[in-house]
Amino acid sequence: MGAKARAIAEGLLDRYGTIGGVVSAELHETDEGDEAELRARAVIIAARSLIALALKESFCATAVSPGDPKLGEYLRLQLAVHSDERLLAIFVDQQSRYLHDEIICRGHVGQALIPVRILVKRAIDLGASGILLAHNHPSNDPTPSQSDIQATDDLRQFLSPIEITLLDHLVVTRQVIYSIKNGASL
Repeated sequence: MGAKARAIAEGLLDRYGTIGGVVSAELHETDEGDEAELRARAVIIAARSLIALALKESFCATAVSPGDPKLGEYLRLQLAVHSDERLLAIFVDQQSRYLHDEIICRGHVGQALIPVRILVKRAIDLGASGILLAHNHPSNDPTPSQSDIQATDDLRQFLSPIEITLLDHLVVTRQVIYSIKNGASL
């Protein structure tokens, strides 16, 4: 098994370039491949989950801040590995402490829309006072589209009268996280 494991590890490094590249690669649980490849894939997926949980623990202990590097790494693990756009919402209390996060929607490249009704219902159900949104750009271009900017402005205006703050809307790529609120990379 040792020689086979080494060959699989070397193959993954050849394919993805670095250990970080392997961890952040878009891997899916599947029945394709031999037993050793399936185990390696399962171990990488499990390791990614453990890393994400550790990062979540670290940023949940304090007020959620869009510029927190640990939050950024968590968002990259949750979003940057996917080939379709995904919108993740992090719900916070009045002191911006973490309550919950979840993928709110999935779309095709360039088509992740903000499902306002679902977002507001979840915020109310959780007793959230604020929301931090993040979505990925599979193209690895962190520049928000005009529709990203408009949807963010529309959502911010919609949430204000019901006393829910939109903390920021982040665009996540493998290398960069862009803040729509600040108009700059974090």
